[in-house]
Amino acid sequence: MRSLWLGAFLCAAMLVACSDDDSDFLISPSKESSSSAKSCSSAKSSAKSSSSSAKSSSSDVSSSSYEESSSSAESSSSLAVRQQCNVKTVENCFMDERDGQTYRTVKIGNKLWMAENLAYGIYTDTSLCPYYDKLNDCVKYGGLYYWEKAMKSCPFGWHLPDSTEWEELFKTVGKRSEAAKILRSKTDWLFEENGTDDFGFSALPAGSRSGSGRYSGFGDVAAFWAYDKWVYQKDWSLSVWLYRNDDEPEIGSVFNAYDLSVRCIRDEDYFKREQCDVETDEHCFMDERDGRTYRTTKIGDQVWMAENLNYDTYRDYCYLGTISNCERFGMRYRWAAAIDEDERTCGPNKDCPLRSGNIQGVCPNGWHLPDSTEWVVLINTVKADSASGENALMSASGWNAGSLFELLQPNGYRYFGRMRFWSSTEYWAGWDRVVDNSYGMDLDNLGRPSVNLFNKGDSLFVRCIQD
Repeated sequence: MRSLWLGAFLCAAMLVACSDDDSDFLISPSKESSSSAKSCSSAKSSAKSSSSSAKSSSSDVSSSSYEESSSSAESSSSLAVRQQCNVKTVENCFMDERDGQTYRTVKIGNKLWMAENLAYGIYTDTSLCPYYDKLNDCVKYGGLYYWEKAMKSCPFGWHLPDSTEWEELFKTVGKRSEAAKILRSKTDWLFEENGTDDFGFSALPAGSRSGSGRYSGFGDVAAFWAYDKWVYQKDWSLSVWLYRNDDEPEIGSVFNAYDLSVRCIRDEDYFKREQCDVETDEHCFMDERDGRTYRTTKIGDQVWMAENLNYDTYRDYCYLGTISNCERFGMRYRWAAAIDEDERTCGPNKDCPLRSGNIQGVCPNGWHLPDSTEWVVLINTVKADSASGENALMSASGWNAGSLFELLQPNGYRYFGRMRFWSSTEYWAGWDRVVDNSYGMDLDNLGRPSVNLFNKGDSLFVRCIQD
């Protein structure tokens, strides 16, 4: 059992509304004065206005080893800008197209990792900063992200590493019992207990922030999220901890409301979905919210999306945490997110009677989340069409079985060999209302569709139907 020394901490000005047990991962920060705990909101506001100029000039900044002087972290009120590598002259450097920031990379084994903590959103409200949200700490240590933001924080073509990928990293760098020391940076750890950084991973001790707003571990621990494919069924997710006073890394569970650092790893299967052309294709429309386009198909009297919805609500998930999988398969939504209601009022164990009529939910304007009756109409229409056959709703690729006639084209992701889509219909059981479940359409690996019940905490896909 590690010997961790504890101290008193301030609660942050803005708290995540959760009640959780922080005792597992409390480590005292190195800075003791509570008066130094200041919000960086004003600094972020001024930095946000300059982010566009940073984006345009980021590729012209000279390469550096990303060593920050101590004076750069003295005050969160002064404007701070991350030092960039040069994508034109440095091979191990890439640019995040979302904000123009650049990151050094390092190949360890056959995997390409970021060699810096993710800093996406540090000049806005997308991330917090280490040690009481001070911007200059973000510049050096990257941002801190709670689970749902971490799931989609990596740039396109990169993803949040899962526990297997972390374990492979530990194995590749040497003995697991020494991996934390090998991965720790050569500077910034308390009591000069720095690492050897033999591979250039440069793990920095940014610490963490608990769900109750408590900052801890600054200078003592590097804490990273690890992708957990079962996260949608619970409130805890996997995380990786590299401690100052222990050379062996730890993988454990932590409450989803924690804010931890993010290291991204390059996708092996890079994919970006081609957009249809609304000007030349009559079976194509654009979602005005984000500019994405979707093919459509008419089945009987219904007009459906012919692709799974991929609209980002910050309450949805990509398969394996990989954005390119969202491009390929669409996003997965819990029921509350699918109907565009608050999880606290419409999640599991919550009675959420909706108004009558079409429920737009997460769908674009002019479209809505189908209710269970509309799914039944689709199923009966397909079954009545002898030319379509039983597997008419299956895509032409990505399935284990089926001779395949494209209509809805689920685009292949096998959820235990099936595709599952939400409806807007909550489950009733006579006078005894069961509030855990809602209806959805289930398409098995033989293409047989049915309407079944699913737990509201499950993450399913969304197909929208035209009003």
